[in-house]
Amino acid sequence: MARHNFTDEDDRHYISLLQENINRMASNSANCKTWLVTILAALLAIQVSLQEIQDILWIALIPAILFYILDSYYLGLERRFIKIEGNFVEHEKTDDTLSSLLYNFNIKAIMSDRKATWKAMWSASTFPFYITVILFIVVVSAWPCISSLI
Repeated sequence: MARHNFTDEDDRHYISLLQENINRMASNSANCKTWLVTILAALLAIQVSLQEIQDILWIALIPAILFYILDSYYLGLERRFIKIEGNFVEHEKTDDTLSSLLYNFNIKAIMSDRKATWKAMWSASTFPFYITVILFIVVVSAWPCISSLI
């Protein structure tokens, strides 16, 4: 299949709109990580001042898990928009289905939200970060109990 030639203004505008969505999803994903680190740092600061680590840090598991799901959702959306863009670019200019692809933002036709989010949860950009944060929270929260057993 020949590549699509971008000579039409509609084509360029459509690709531009897709790129804007992709960039927004990538930005939202980065913001999830930033907010989680900020919340975690604030909870750690509160705990250090109270000197009761296990009592408050467990609360950080809630935003960690919620941000993990949200970040994975954004990554799933981003991947589906990239797939739409790739499908459009791969079609020939004379292809009859090209008109149906132009300004098509139906990401559910690519994959369901749940499946896309689930696949994104195992991505190299989400899983290592969030599993490290969650393990850190668990270990630091349980450390007083662990150290008393040792």
